[in-house]
Amino acid sequence: MTSIHQAKLNMYRSVQQLCNDNATITKTNAAFDQSLKALAAKITNIIGAATFESQVISGITIDKTISKKNLCQNTADIAAIVFAYASNTKNNTLQQAVKYSVSDLLRIKTDLLVPTCKNIYNAANNNLTALATYGITATMLKSLQTSMDDYSAAIPKPQTAKSIKSTHTDNIKTLIKETDELLKTQLDKLIVTFKTASPNFVSAYKKARTIIDPTTSTTQIKGLVIDAKTNQPIPQATISIIGITSAETLTTKSGNFTIKPVSAGEYKITITAAGYTNYTNETLTVKQGKITKIEAGLK
Repeated sequence: MTSIHQAKLNMYRSVQQLCNDNATITKTNAAFDQSLKALAAKITNIIGAATFESQVISGITIDKTISKKNLCQNTADIAAIVFAYASNTKNNTLQQAVKYSVSDLLRIKTDLLVPTCKNIYNAANNNLTALATYGITATMLKSLQTSMDDYSAAIPKPQTAKSIKSTHTDNIKTLIKETDELLKTQLDKLIVTFKTASPNFVSAYKKARTIIDPTTSTTQIKGLVIDAKTNQPIPQATISIIGITSAETLTTKSGNFTIKPVSAGEYKITITAAGYTNYTNETLTVKQGKITKIEAGLK
C-alpha cells in the first residue's frame, strides 16, 4: 500500500472504532447504521487485499534473500580455503581470483553474483586434487553448485510476483475510492442527525476523519538482533513485516534496524539470518505516534 492509502485505512478504522464504541447512538439512525456496516465490509476487503499484495512479494523476497546469503556463505568458505592454498603455493593470480569475503559477495549485483561464484567454483574444481589436503571435497563443490542453481532459480520470481501484486494494488485503489465515496456521500452527511442529541460524538467523528500521513509520523519499529548464545549483534539479518504496512530492511553492523514509516496496527515480523533459525513474532502491536522496540535473539 502507498503511504496515503495506509493513512486513509487508519482513518477508516478510527471512524469504525468510534462508531462501534458509540453503538447506542449510531443505531438510532437506521441509514447511518447500515452505512456503517458497509464501511466495515470495505475495511475488511482493503485489509485482505493489502495482505495479499504484501505476501505475494515478501515471501518470495525472503526466499531469494536466504538463497543469496547461503550462496555467498558457501562461496566465501571455499574461496577462503583456495586463497590459503594459493598463498602457500605463491600463486598470486589464483589468490586474486578468489579474494572474496561474504560481505564482498553480498554487495555484488544480482546479474553478476552467479558468474563470480562460478569463477571461484572453477578455481577450486581445477585444483581439486591439490586442495584435498586443505579440506576441499567434491561434495563441497556439489553443494556450491546447488546453491548457485537455487539462487538462479529465485532471481526471476520477484518479477513474476510483481505482475500478480499489481492486480491486488489496483483492487486496493478501487476499494479506497469506493470507501471515500461511502464516507462522503453517506456517513459524513448523516452525521448531522446526531448534532442535537450527541454533539460530543459528532465532534469526535469529525476528528476521527482526519488523515494522518505516516511519512510525517513518529510511528516506527526499532530493534536489535543478536546471537542468543553470545549476545553479539548479527549484521545483515533480514527484517520483514506484514500487516497494514509491509516492509523489509537489513540490520546494521551493530545489529540494529529501523522501519519507518509504518502504520499503527498488528504485524507479523520475521527475522532471518544465514546460519540461524528464523525468528517470528505473529502479534507485534504498533501504536500511532510511538516507537515500538523489539530485541530478538536468534539461535
